[in-house]
Amino acid sequence: MSTNFEFKKPNFDNIKENMRWLKDKINLKREGNQPLKVAGIAFVILLIVSIIASSVRRQFLGGIGNVNMFSILLGLNLIGVRIRSNGMMMFSSSTINIGVIVLLLIPILALVVANLFIYRRKIESIDRCIIEALKVGFIYGLLLAITSMFSTTRINLGMGNIFGFGNNYIAIGYKFFPAFGNGFLIAFLTSVILNYRKEFHGEYYTTDIISDAVKEFLKLSLIILVITVIVVFTKNSTLYDFGLSDYSKGGAVIAYIMQMAAYLITIATGGIVHVGDSSSMSIFSIFNSATFTDTKLLIRIIFCVFAIAMIFVGANIYRNYRFENRKTVLHFSIAFGFLVGLVAKFSAISISGSMIQNMSSMDLAVRAGTFTTFVISILFTVVFTEIGYRVAPHLDDLFK
Repeated sequence: MSTNFEFKKPNFDNIKENMRWLKDKINLKREGNQPLKVAGIAFVILLIVSIIASSVRRQFLGGIGNVNMFSILLGLNLIGVRIRSNGMMMFSSSTINIGVIVLLLIPILALVVANLFIYRRKIESIDRCIIEALKVGFIYGLLLAITSMFSTTRINLGMGNIFGFGNNYIAIGYKFFPAFGNGFLIAFLTSVILNYRKEFHGEYYTTDIISDAVKEFLKLSLIILVITVIVVFTKNSTLYDFGLSDYSKGGAVIAYIMQMAAYLITIATGGIVHVGDSSSMSIFSIFNSATFTDTKLLIRIIFCVFAIAMIFVGANIYRNYRFENRKTVLHFSIAFGFLVGLVAKFSAISISGSMIQNMSSMDLAVRAGTFTTFVISILFTVVFTEIGYRVAPHLDDLFK
C-alpha cells in the first residue's frame, strides 16, 4: 500500500501581508494615543517640579509654606487664584492673577520635551498636525481643570476672629474653566508651532505666514529683552513708572526683567498697560508730563525698534510672497497681534474683589486689556508692515 503526500509550499506573501496589516494597525493605535501621552508626560514633568518646589518652600517657610503641589502646578500655568478668608482680617472672596511670565517657560519646556519624545515619526499632513495639537491642548487643559477641582488649600493662621471665636484662615482655590482655557492655549500653541516648524515649514502659504509672525515676534521680544536688561541694571526712574521697582533686586531680578519686557512689548505695539487704578503707560505717555523722562525715552526707543522691524518685515513679505495674490500683510498682522494679545493676557497682575481695607493691593496691579491690545497691535503692525511692502519694489529697483 502506497500513500502519496503532496507538500504545499506556504504562501509567504500572504503571511507578510498579514504581518504588515497587523503592524500598521498597531502603529495606528499607538498614534491615536500620542496626544494623551504628550499631555500626560508634560503633566507629570510639571508635577515633579511642583513636588520639589513644594518641599523646598515647606523647608524654608514651615507651616506657612504648606501649599500643596497641585496649587504650584496650576500657578506655573498662570491660572488665577481665588482667595476666601474668614476671621480677624475680614477678607471676602477675591481673584488674583499672578502673571509672572517667567513661570510660563516651565510648562512650555515640558510640552516641548514631551512633543519631541512622542512625535519622533513624521506627521503625514498639516491637517493632522493641527488636529493632534488640538487634542493635546484639550487633554492638557482638561488635566489642569480636573486638578483645579482638588487644589483648594486651607491655611489656618491660628488666631481667633474679632469676637474671639473661631479660626482665622485663608482658603486658596481655582476655577475650572480658566484652568482649562489656560492649559488649552499653552499646550495647543506649543504643540502646533513646534511640530509645524519641524515637519512642514516652507510647504504651505498660510502656515508659513503664521510661522514668520512667530519668528519676528521672538526676534522683537529678544531685542526688547536686551533693552530691558540695560534699563534694569542702570537703576533709572523707569522702574517706578511700572510700579514694580521693589522686585528688581536679588533673586527675583530675572523674573522682573522678563515681566517688564512683556509690558514693553505690549507698549511697543501700541497697547496700553494700566498701572494701579489711575495711571497707564502707552506710546502716548511721551506727551504725559507726569511720566519720568527716562520712561519717555524708553518708550520712544522701543516704538522705533518695533516700527523699523515691521518695515523690514514688510519688505521681506513683498520679496517672498508678492506672487501669492493674497492679503499677506493683513494675515501676518493678525497672527502677530494675536501673539501680543497672548502676552497681555498672561502677563496681567491684578486683584479683583474686596480685600483687606488697609492693604494698598491695587498699587501692584499691572495689566493690559487682551482684546484691546490684540486690535491695536494689528492696526499698528498693518501700518508699518504695509510701508515696508510698498517701499520694497522701489528699493529693489534702486539697487539693481
